[in-house]
Amino acid sequence: MIRNNEEQLLFICREESMTMISRSVEIMADPDRVYDLISRVEEFSLYSDLIDSIREIAPKTYHWRAKLGAINIEWDAVIIEENRPWRFAWQSIKGFKNYGSYTLSPSGSGTKVCFEMEFHLPVSILEQALSPLSDRYMNRLSEDILGKIKKRLERKQ
Repeated sequence: MIRNNEEQLLFICREESMTMISRSVEIMADPDRVYDLISRVEEFSLYSDLIDSIREIAPKTYHWRAKLGAINIEWDAVIIEENRPWRFAWQSIKGFKNYGSYTLSPSGSGTKVCFEMEFHLPVSILEQALSPLSDRYMNRLSEDILGKIKKRLERKQ
């Protein structure tokens, strides 16, 4: 599903009860500036109303609170890779199971940002019942974050 010329939803697939979301966007800013913004984890709640709060609980470890429809979900995630300005990745260590990354590469007009995230709900029956809802919300979350990062960086040009 192509949203516009600069942003494309690549795929959503299910494998062994995991859902994968992949999205890319072109941002008219250099990779260092994009990475600087993406690596400020605590600010992600500013980019999507689906995220209630994010707080650092230890170095490179964050507690997240979000809403999946009427359901509150929480998790702790640790930053597992910081390769400035090319890659930023995390993995949950408690709660809502997920892991993902942002991969940045130079493009003709700035930086191509590829977002990938895999997740699953803790109970398979619950996951099956909420799967369409979780896909929609996680998709919206990735769209919100990338869209607002893009807007924020391009506004400063």
